[in-house]
Amino acid sequence: MKRQYLDDYQAELIRQWWTSLQPQEDAPKGGPFAMFTRADRALLRRCAESGEVLLQSAFQRLYQLLGKPDPDHRFPLLAEDPSALALVAGVLAHVKTDIKTGASFAAFLGAKGESGQPLMSELRFQRLQTCDNEADFYRQAIGAVKLADAAVDVVALADDLLAWIWEYRDGHEQAPAKRLKVRWATDYYGAALK
Repeated sequence: MKRQYLDDYQAELIRQWWTSLQPQEDAPKGGPFAMFTRADRALLRRCAESGEVLLQSAFQRLYQLLGKPDPDHRFPLLAEDPSALALVAGVLAHVKTDIKTGASFAAFLGAKGESGQPLMSELRFQRLQTCDNEADFYRQAIGAVKLADAAVDVVALADDLLAWIWEYRDGHEQAPAKRLKVRWATDYYGAALK
């Protein structure tokens, strides 16, 4: 899947940030997020809304690195809108396994589980698709991550969450086929109907 909102540098930084929040007793920690502990992830997971994420040190470190205005990045708006990145960080804190397939979040939700049914029911998927405010979307996105056994592609999820935020805030400026809701429906039903 081609990312729409994150360039390679931003995508790699988000993946490093997420990885540094995971419990790794034996793995050496280094890089810009070496100071994180399990407590940082726990604090992010306890945030009931994305506004609370803004107050967490783990988020602030990510924002310090991603929020620098840089004309070389395709998506400089992260510097102007920390609340969008906070929603992404809050949801990513609930992911336990990064499956680096590039598949969209909706494809994971439509994949069949052990029961032979999609991980997320069609009704719940439609509710996720029709969220009419960011607080509701934040809660439902976290619930959807949990339904996907907390195993998704971290970068693809981050890109999809950013797409939802900007489409919600800015309306439908893109061609219908490029809108997130259409892409998610295509991916969800493509996986669910296999």
